[in-house]
Order: sequence, then C-alpha cells, then structure tokens
Amino acid sequence: MTTFTWSQKNNIELVHADTLANSSRFTDATKLVGNVHFKNQNLNLYCDSAFFHQVNNWVKAYGRVQINQGDTLNLYADSLHFDGNTNIGQLQSNVKIRDNLFKLRTDSLNFNANTSVAYYTNKAFIESKNNQLTLTSKKGKYFSSSKTFIFKDSVILNHPDYLVHSDTLEFRAVE
Repeated sequence: MTTFTWSQKNNIELVHADTLANSSRFTDATKLVGNVHFKNQNLNLYCDSAFFHQVNNWVKAYGRVQINQGDTLNLYADSLHFDGNTNIGQLQSNVKIRDNLFKLRTDSLNFNANTSVAYYTNKAFIESKNNQLTLTSKKGKYFSSSKTFIFKDSVILNHPDYLVHSDTLEFRAVE
C-alpha cells in the first residue's frame, strides 16, 4: 500500500543541508542550500535549496525536488510548498509521479497527505510501465492507498488494442 504520510502530529524535521542562513525573504525562516533533506516519519524530501519555517512548520523547496516513500512512490518537481500543519503540498513545474506501475507527468500537482490523495487540474499524461497503455486528461485524482485514478474532462485512453474517449474514467493500476 502506497500513501503520502506526512503525519499531522509530527513536525517537519531537517535532516541535512550543506549551509544554513537566516532568510531575508521570509521572516523567521531559515535558508538552506545544498543537499537539503527533510523527513517526516517514513517520507523523505530532498531538494537543492529551501526555506524552512520551523515554528510555522512549512517548507518551500526548490531545484530537483524529490519526495519518496520507501521503494514504491517517488514525486519530482522543480518546486514545492508544503504546509506541515495541514499536510497539504503544492508541486510546481515538471511534476512527475512514479511508482512501480506507472509514470504521471503534469505541470502542477496538489496533494493532501491526510487523505493520501494527489490531484491535478491542468492536464496530465500517464504512462504504464508494464504495457503500452497511455492516458491523458485535463483533471484527475490519484488515491495512492488503492492505486486508483479518477480522470475527468477530455480523457483519452490509448492502447495498441483499443482507444477510449470519455468524460470520466476510473482506472486502477494493478500488477
């Protein structure tokens, strides 16, 4: 079972950064540069640089942002804003989700770690790793605990054996 598990009860923990400095951009935040690593339970966040507000429990991460949980789920983006109090994050620019069954690409993705749901509202491209199936839609949700997608608006499912056009489609990634 794959879920986003930034815990409501745990604060974001800074594990490593090459350099730390006071931020002139955000009051009471710390600017972190180089090999930045945060952790919250079994979820790890890596990036090139970040602003970390420990008291308010948020991170703004930039450059080669990667969130991973175990060996099964990896999220990538150019930037991330994560609020540890609400456990809601927004990934921006060159966003990718990868697990052992599929890859998803979009320009922005929001996720709610409390409900283990990721969603996009500005088109995504999904590609199966195990077969030749691809899918596009303008909006969608991914329920990581059940590996289920709900696609909405201009859905196109393409496979060598069939082509499906739909307004709404539920799809479960299974091994």
